[in-house]
Amino acid sequence: EYLKNQYHRGGKGFDIDSEKYSIWFDEKGVQIARGRETYNARNKITLSWEQTAQRVRNLLEKGEFTTPDKLAASKEVYQKYVADYFCYMYRDKEDNYHNTKLDEIEKTGSFPDYSQNALHFLQDKEKLSFVMQGLYEMEQDFIKDKDATMRLTFHTPTEIIGMAKDLQNEPVIFPSKEDFQPIAPTFVTEDELNAIYATKYRKGNFQTSRIDTYAFFKQGHTAKEKADYLKNSFGWSGSGYQNTSINFSAKGVDYSRGGMMKPYARVIENWGQVAKRVDKLIAENRYISKEELDYIPTYEKQIIARKIYSFYSYAPSDVERPFTLNEDRFSSNEKPVEEIMEQLDDSEFVDNLLGQMEYVLSNTLSDERGFDTMQKTYNDLKDFQNGDYSIFNKQEYTIKPEEMDEDEPPEDTDDIGNIAKKLERKRKSAHKEDNSGQLTLDLVGGYSSEKTKEDIPVAMEQKAYTPLTLHQVGDFYELYGSDANIGAKELDLMLLYKTINGEKVDMVGFPKHSLEHYKSVLRVKGFDFIEDNELVLAKNTPAPVLTEDTPSDFDEVVENVVVEEVGKQLANEKMEELLADENTIKEYLSQKADHPYQIVGIQSGSLLLFYGDDAEVVAPALGCKVIEREIPFVGNTKVTGGYVDDFRTAAEKLKEKGINFCFVGEENGEYSTITEHFAKDYIPIGMEITIEGRDFVIDSVNYDFGNVSLRDASFQNGTGIPIFRSEKVDFVRYFVEQKQAEMQEQNLSIAEEHKEEIPANPQTNINFDFDGGSLEDTPLTMTVKEQLKIIEDTSPKLNFKITNDDLGVGTAKEKFARNIEAIKTLKSLETESRRATAEEQEILSRYIGWGGLSEAFDDSKDNWHSEYTQLKDLLTADEYSMARASTLNAHYTSPTVIRAMYKALGNMDIPNGNILEPAMGTGNFFGMLPQSMANSKLYGVELDSLTGRIAKQLYQKANIQIKGFEKTDYSNDFFDVAVGNVPFGNYKLNDKKYDKQNLLIHDYFFSKSLDKVRSGGIVAFITSKGTLDKESSEVRKQLAQKADLLGAIRLPNNAFKANAGTEVTSDIIFFQKRDHAPERLPDWVELGETAEGVKVNKYFEDNPQMIMGEMQMVTGQFGMESTCVPNNETPLSEQLDRAITNILAPDMTLLKEPVTIAEG
Repeated sequence: EYLKNQYHRGGKGFDIDSEKYSIWFDEKGVQIARGRETYNARNKITLSWEQTAQRVRNLLEKGEFTTPDKLAASKEVYQKYVADYFCYMYRDKEDNYHNTKLDEIEKTGSFPDYSQNALHFLQDKEKLSFVMQGLYEMEQDFIKDKDATMRLTFHTPTEIIGMAKDLQNEPVIFPSKEDFQPIAPTFVTEDELNAIYATKYRKGNFQTSRIDTYAFFKQGHTAKEKADYLKNSFGWSGSGYQNTSINFSAKGVDYSRGGMMKPYARVIENWGQVAKRVDKLIAENRYISKEELDYIPTYEKQIIARKIYSFYSYAPSDVERPFTLNEDRFSSNEKPVEEIMEQLDDSEFVDNLLGQMEYVLSNTLSDERGFDTMQKTYNDLKDFQNGDYSIFNKQEYTIKPEEMDEDEPPEDTDDIGNIAKKLERKRKSAHKEDNSGQLTLDLVGGYSSEKTKEDIPVAMEQKAYTPLTLHQVGDFYELYGSDANIGAKELDLMLLYKTINGEKVDMVGFPKHSLEHYKSVLRVKGFDFIEDNELVLAKNTPAPVLTEDTPSDFDEVVENVVVEEVGKQLANEKMEELLADENTIKEYLSQKADHPYQIVGIQSGSLLLFYGDDAEVVAPALGCKVIEREIPFVGNTKVTGGYVDDFRTAAEKLKEKGINFCFVGEENGEYSTITEHFAKDYIPIGMEITIEGRDFVIDSVNYDFGNVSLRDASFQNGTGIPIFRSEKVDFVRYFVEQKQAEMQEQNLSIAEEHKEEIPANPQTNINFDFDGGSLEDTPLTMTVKEQLKIIEDTSPKLNFKITNDDLGVGTAKEKFARNIEAIKTLKSLETESRRATAEEQEILSRYIGWGGLSEAFDDSKDNWHSEYTQLKDLLTADEYSMARASTLNAHYTSPTVIRAMYKALGNMDIPNGNILEPAMGTGNFFGMLPQSMANSKLYGVELDSLTGRIAKQLYQKANIQIKGFEKTDYSNDFFDVAVGNVPFGNYKLNDKKYDKQNLLIHDYFFSKSLDKVRSGGIVAFITSKGTLDKESSEVRKQLAQKADLLGAIRLPNNAFKANAGTEVTSDIIFFQKRDHAPERLPDWVELGETAEGVKVNKYFEDNPQMIMGEMQMVTGQFGMESTCVPNNETPLSEQLDRAITNILAPDMTLLKEPVTIAEG
């Protein structure tokens, strides 16, 4: 049994004496065969696990199983294994459950000390016997009342007893051979690759997605369609377990075995190869299980039921539904679908349903939204009624088509978009002279995805149709003029303007990846549109109107425009003059001296030119021709370049190749930088980006091959197997832009809030004159892409004001219900893309997070089953995961405590400025901001997405970032005050700047926040008593170098019980940041003790009036610990009012004017 559990299912490949051998493990035993697989091997050996165990025993007795060092360490390794699992189990017991024998082990505190103490008990025979007695007692308690014994049941006392019993036996001593080395695996077997897909090798989890794949492959699709289907089904995903890594991407499947950094074998298969593998498994009846095969009739019925449900989502609201409507829009559709399924065996029900569907369809226009879906559902139900419906009937399969070469649109599509493309090709061919020795003026070597200024007006002026025109410009789609005004209103986009041929034209735009969304919105709202070279005519599209002025031949129009444009081109003589302009060359040489590590492109008239080595570097990247000319001060040298108008396109091409560059412009003899770039900023090494919900760190970039190596940040703290994946530069750049735009949005938001404080300093535009046109570039002007990220909302922004001191008070289930109501309200607001009203903010304010509500996440708790199901249905997978993880440390802050903290800050007479709450939750500190600080600017940080989004709706005027505090990049010395209730626990965050300080999470928040506030700034945090009371003074010494302690208040252990459901002794600490280190360390870095002999910080020994209760030693989770027992005779609010009068006044010479954005 031990071997079976250790090896699970899997395989290994070995090279032995020049022969390949494959091994496969599963629940039956071990199979061994010569070759690359065991399944189809003619001759193979099959060993049961009993036989395998006997062979392992024989090898051990001969000293030929493992190396001597591993053999010597095996006993302690197993003892450590049992100790760890004991700690995992006992950590999950109910807080109120105690076992006198096992509590002794737990006294030492957290990992690794806890595990080390458990190991000590297991290694001592007497103590081991003591532990076994405790485990047997706990096992009986668990049998009697599971819920009263265990909070979570990942591991049980019975499981640990089974492990620990072996430690009571006398160990068997096996011999060892000093020179023995086991044979290492060398290749990936076919069994392992098939195991990714074959049902025989998978665990028994039932998946209808495999039925879908099986049906699709049985429908007779082409090999390419099958490959595309698999690619879309698996998407971008991956996993790592037992020295195995599997990653799915657009390219295929990457499978490796062994260590992540140095796997012993790796196989990469494209989707065509995977499709062949799946075909083979299906042919061998190995792809789908008998249970899945038997389920197909039920699954087909479920598909029909879902289609019927979808049919009625398009039907008018007054049409009677064949199912019970959900109470609210957030409910799952599972119950209605089940209700429909149960009735599909009733022929009368199906007859009536078809009749009603026929009536609905007869009263629905064929071009109305959903008509095609409704019609297909009706046909499928008819087939179902006749017994002809089957998922094995071939379906029309469409995938996102490969992008057509924009240089070659279909010849028979003479619509407006095509005219512009023909014009572009002819313009470019007119500029190029392949063998003339003249300079090619195209900076992108072929058709550019960025249309020039001439393209758009041609399409606009010649347009004879009424539909809106969607112009593709690089990675964006844009609408102009009256179309832009419609788009701004109907698509809720910001109306901008663009300069075209010297005139400002209204414009809106959106990213290319959002095209399908906005097209569907336009269709629903009844608008027709033209997209690129495809004329899309939706309903009510009028026919083209031909007038006497309408050319009969579109090509004639194109030719006329091309001839007119060519007439404006630079003459060859003029070009030669610009290539050798002395002033240009002098400036170029000067700029090269100033930019030794960058390619320099310099403007000469209407040209952007590159010389010498620079020309040779950029020519391949830009697709330009290189010529040789006699150049002043240089001699015969290579030259390349193009129109300066195209500099943005050229810049993007160079960025994609990882080239550092600086483009220099000229106006009236004055030279200045247009734009410059360093490759490190394009794909920044070390930047953390998010792809499909996972965080990755950019590890390295290879521009020669166009690849970026990404490291999965989930394992940055050293747990688990690190996952690396390789992606193309352009793919990663998209996510880098998202990250940079997020950072830019933060900076813009800060700048917007402080814009009145920044003195006006207008930029000087750089103008490039060429052939009567003008190009303007203002360095600080946002790009279209950045502007689109700012959403204008005309409704007034509201900041919620907390007035209820009982907020958060209630039973666990009352708190749960309020949380659910708040989440539903939030999701409704997000669906409607609007801000919360004052009434909705009241509902949102009742959300208190999940601290103390762990039962709602435990499916074994019968009395919480309804809540568990409700939560799973309401939250996304990521939201649920983060919520569950927050049950131990996301606790609500009592309004009584917050009010006292603000009173203390009010006594300090701190001027209004910048306030930071680095672990804000839903923002109670913002909600109780006193009137005296109302003009301050609020900045908040919250890790949990759901909580942070609620905070943004509650405090709409605040700048709130949803991320970990360790991922923020606020400037040092920016804030006047940092306030809040920081998370505390025995774990650390990963922040390179602070890693060396070895800080627990609560101490990290102090250290980083002190860096973020200015000299004289105040940090007022609620934190664990461990910050001041821990045995080691190292952290306190670090803090004393940065700040003076103005005072501290020890809170009773019930201060947050009513609101957060937790009993914990905590402190409110007030620090003022110093402007220099102290000459000697203050007393509060050391410990003292109370009159009763309880160890406390020296500050509390000297100021016992700051303890809101009495310090006592009690039995805690890890043995005896100190706690602050409350004084119930006086309300806490009164005790706090007295205590804050003892907080020292800050050094007012440091508290001058608040920090401004310029200073920060």
